[in-house]
Amino acid sequence: KSKEKKVQIITLKASLTSQFRSIFGLYKVREVNDYHHGQDAYLNCVVATTLLKVYPNLAPEFVYGEYPKFQAFKENKATAKAIIYTNLLRFFTEDEPRFTKDGEILWSNSYLKTIKKELNYHQMNIVKKVEVQKGGFSKESIKPKGP
Repeated sequence: KSKEKKVQIITLKASLTSQFRSIFGLYKVREVNDYHHGQDAYLNCVVATTLLKVYPNLAPEFVYGEYPKFQAFKENKATAKAIIYTNLLRFFTEDEPRFTKDGEILWSNSYLKTIKKELNYHQMNIVKKVEVQKGGFSKESIKPKGP
């Protein structure tokens, strides 16, 4: 057996991150630079991990490769899902922290200070993918075009 941990790829709807931004006034400015891509990735991590802690039964909705064993929503239509996604983030606005049965804090508004601090860092590591292109660029020939 492999001793490696199972990696879960969380696929979060962009609307959830956008909704989180609007709830807390975290604005995105695309025109200045490309930092918003890194900030969106960070907010995706924050929102997704918190959602999975608060609603562990919804993991099949968000974890890539997992499928619901039952229909969580009777109507699996886009409108019904949109309403549910809108209501998923309500706990972020609660004044009281949300805890697990063991007393672990799942979400507290005090976390916003850290999130805003992270979003205001102006030093971003920008990485370019290095790739070796193999094969021809197009149909290349030393012969002239034609029959």
